[in-house]
Amino acid sequence: MTDLDTTTNEVEDHALASLVVKETPASLYQKVEDLVWKYDISYWDALNRYVTENDLEIEGIKSLIDSRLQSILEKELRSANLLKKKKRDTKALDV
Repeated sequence: MTDLDTTTNEVEDHALASLVVKETPASLYQKVEDLVWKYDISYWDALNRYVTENDLEIEGIKSLIDSRLQSILEKELRSANLLKKKKRDTKALDV
């Protein structure tokens, strides 16, 4: 490997490192919500847009989806019939 190859690899590694964004569940939620309001789109579409624009995999950010965002996504997907409806607790209905 030449010095030029080493320098090129270091530049590429630095560029990749600068692309890695430190996300938290709260920051992801805020970014998704910002997209929802900015583009007047659903949370699901906003999440997909965020993932696509940042060259991420949806599986890679699964751990960053907090209960608040998960609840919103589930409601949207259920209303679009893309997620099975929860079974009702029949014991609660017995009198």
